[in-house]
Amino acid sequence: MDRGSERMPLSGARRAEVNAIVEKAGATLPSKIGKAA
Repeated sequence: MDRGSERMPLSGARRAEVNAIVEKAGATLPSKIGKAA
């Protein structure tokens, strides 16, 4: 198994959580960071 996938386990629910966080961050932080993510 890849160590990368171990470090970042992205299942359906987890991914939705991360997406929500990224969206929130993009809304509050400069769009530059939002685009990078």
